[in-house]
Parts: sequence; structure tokens; C-alpha cells
Amino acid sequence: MEKTYTIYIACPLYVVPYLKQELEELGFKTEDENFTGVFIKGTYNDVVTLNYALRTANRVLLLVDTFFSRDQKDLFNKLKKINWADYFSADKYISFTSQTNHHSINNSMFLNQLCKDAVVDYFTSNFKKRPNSGPLKSEVVLHVHWHDNKAWVYLDTSGEQLHKHNYRLNPFMAPVQENLAAALIMATGWNKQTTFVNPMCGSGTFAIEAALMAANKMPSLLRDNFSFMHYNMYDESFAKDYATKLATQVNENDLPQIIATDVESSAIRAARENASRAGVEHLINFQRCDFSETPIPEGDGVVIINPPYGERLGEEEDLILLYKSIGDFLKRQCTGKTALYLPDRLILQKKLD
Repeated sequence: MEKTYTIYIACPLYVVPYLKQELEELGFKTEDENFTGVFIKGTYNDVVTLNYALRTANRVLLLVDTFFSRDQKDLFNKLKKINWADYFSADKYISFTSQTNHHSINNSMFLNQLCKDAVVDYFTSNFKKRPNSGPLKSEVVLHVHWHDNKAWVYLDTSGEQLHKHNYRLNPFMAPVQENLAAALIMATGWNKQTTFVNPMCGSGTFAIEAALMAANKMPSLLRDNFSFMHYNMYDESFAKDYATKLATQVNENDLPQIIATDVESSAIRAARENASRAGVEHLINFQRCDFSETPIPEGDGVVIINPPYGERLGEEEDLILLYKSIGDFLKRQCTGKTALYLPDRLILQKKLD
């Protein structure tokens, strides 16, 4: 019987309901949750599944140990006592992340160094071999959370965070993170069968995420490296079979219209480049035009607008006029659609009459 672990899946603030929705669709039961993540029980193969199959997650962390630790020396000694060779070899490149509010440390970089020294000492003491370490999250990534006098020690099985869906090499201006865009689309209740329209598309993130969803295409398939591939429990044949299964479930037939527009030609160019890397450029109708000239098909659908929100002096009056014109556009041209409008980074959603 496969070993069962405690697994923590991290996500952006306010995204937990949509992460839970994804987990339920995959057959996982939530054990506990907080503002930025969910705890479940699962096997190592489940860890592989989660990394491949979640659109809204940031990281998938596997709990190695938890203990009380009153000070830095005690933390160091308890980290050194963990049998790290059960999880990875000294040949692996290791990086460290951490969070702390312990009174003795106010700098996570210092805590990272302490954790690194403990793990390196473990391998040099027991195997006379010193693992390489550094900032790259390319192989083994260890995460320590030290809250008051309690520590949680995790294997980060994602490595580079999952919010990077690996298509956005051209970010254009202040783009929304890919996993947050996916969660916002889920928040609209879009059924992936009706029109999806994204005026002011910028780098195209919303339209690309919508196209990936409609085609049942997982952005994880664009990645060729996860940290879960570098731990001893990794079953390469399972991972390859699961990735193949996901690839065979892609369906680009009978998809709804997905429309993305922007007045800036550089934005449309960036969006097309990103969509091409995601493999969905042919599924999106890109047009250069003012948002007010965006074609809105008849019938049900979703309209998402993420306008500029202004940080420089003197922009306020221009923004007031812009937001008013966006409101007029939604009322006059988007009747019957569900609109998600993100002015000033606030999320306002309503069904337009």
C-alpha cells in the first residue's frame, strides 16, 4: 500500500474556493484550509497529479516533519536529525524557501541559510558528501515554516511556482498572474461553451486561460521539469502515463468564440506570441481596436475587462472618464452577458440587464 502524506496546496489570497472546486473535481477531499491554501491527504502519485492538473495553485508541498523548536540551535539540530536520504540523494541541487515570525529571526534569508547548513551537515556527517545548493528551484526545494515555537518542514514538489503557466515570455504591462486569471474566470461561472470576450487584453492572459480551459488543455504540459521529478519516491512511468492521459483529453472541436482586443498593436503582438507558445493562438480571435469597438456576439457569454488603474499623479481624472466609458460600454453593448470588471484592482461581478 502506498504511503499517505499530508499535502498542502498553496494558492493566491481569495482563490481557495476555486482551488477546492478543482480538487473536488479530481476526487480529493479537503482536510483543512486557511486563507492561502488547502490541506489534503494523498500519495506521492497524487502529488504528481496535483502538479499537472491544477490551474489555480501556486505550490504543492509535501509535509516531511513538524516539531516544536524554541530557538535557532534547536531548530538546526532537529532539521539535521531528519533522515533526508529517505527523500533525495546528496547528488541533488538543493534550494530553500522559508517563512517565519519567530522572535529570534526577522529575516527569511537567514532562516534559509540555517536550513541549508543543517541539511548539508546531515549529508556530510552521514555520507561524507556535500550537496550543491543555491537559488535555482530546478531540483530539490525545501520549505520551512517557523511560527512561534512550531516548525513545519516540507518538500516543495513544484519547484518553480505553478502560477507560471510557461507561455508568457512577453508580459507586456502589469499582467495578472496566470493562476489568478484562471480563478477569476471560474468565478464568473463560465461554462466553456458560450462566448468569452476580453477587451483591453494586454498580454492576453485571460483569453489564453479561457482557451486552455475550453480546449481542456493543461498548461502544466508546457513544462518539462518539476521538483517532484527529483525525489526518491518519483515514479517516472506513472508521471509519463498521466501526462499522456492529459494530452489525449485535449479537445479543440466545437469551441466557443474567444475574442481578445486591445488598442495597442504591441499588446496584440505580445498576446499573439504568448498564445502561440500556449498552443491556442488559432483558438482566439485577436483584433486591434478600442475596447468600445470590440465585437460582442449575441447570446450568453462572459466579458472580462482589466483596465489600467493608475499610479501616477494626474491620472485620476482620466481614469474616471475611462471607467465611465467602460460602464457605458458594458450597459449598452454587453446586454445579457456576465461581466467581470477589475477597476482599481477591485473585483466587481454582475449579470447585466
